[in-house]
Amino acid sequence: MRWLRFSVPALALSGAVIAAACSSDNGTNSTQQPIPPAGTYAITSITQSGVSLDTPLVSGQFILSAPNKYKVRILVTVPSPDSIVDSGTYNFSPPNNVTLNSTTAGAALAGTYSYDSTSGVLQVVVPSQSLKLNAKKQ
Repeated sequence: MRWLRFSVPALALSGAVIAAACSSDNGTNSTQQPIPPAGTYAITSITQSGVSLDTPLVSGQFILSAPNKYKVRILVTVPSPDSIVDSGTYNFSPPNNVTLNSTTAGAALAGTYSYDSTSGVLQVVVPSQSLKLNAKKQ
């Protein structure tokens, strides 16, 4: 999955990554999202450039820890087993903005997020990578 290898390290994401439709990246969403708490989020799906992989074809963890550190490990089973690991720092800011700074890729990426505190579902969208990471708090 070469397409995934390019974006995940940049996402520092992974993530970045990984939850239901995120608010628009055009700045028109005025709904302030709650800040996701530190913890481990199980990756449920990844979409890049319109290509989507859901569990069980993709799995892994997106871990948020204090102070503002993240680590992501993504396992992809199609077309052949592959894993992507990335880490760095993150910053969630109102109303729904996220910045991921990958120490692995040496890149900073801006995007949006949504977090449902009732279900624990987190979604991170990074427009520059055409990437959407969905995950659920464990």
